[in-house]
Amino acid sequence: MTTAPKRSPKFKFTSKDVPNGTPETPPTMITLSAAFALDLVPPKDEPKPTPPPPTPAPSGSATSMTFKAVEGGGETRDGGLLMVEAYALVWLLLMGWLVMLWRKQATLNVRLDGLEKAIDEAALAAETAKK
Repeated sequence: MTTAPKRSPKFKFTSKDVPNGTPETPPTMITLSAAFALDLVPPKDEPKPTPPPPTPAPSGSATSMTFKAVEGGGETRDGGLLMVEAYALVWLLLMGWLVMLWRKQATLNVRLDGLEKAIDEAALAAETAKK
């Protein structure tokens, strides 16, 4: 196992920098140093539990070695059919949303046309009132 090269500390403290007379490093450096040291230590090799020995099949039954078809199993559906149904549902939702937006836009256009007509009539009325 190779060891990491030793680096000189970024901050050097002397005994006169610390009130109690012992040099210390900032907490962030301690935390980083501990995390780095824990990363370098390999995990302990714990003994793996041994699996229990396989239990032999009861005598006279070889069902585990042969294929036996099951009659009347649960309902199953084809995956391709489910995918087509999902795509159809997404397309129907998208088309419904687009139709809803189209209808809202049409009502907004009618309302905007009515407001423009009202503004034009008000401007014409103001012009005739000035004359």
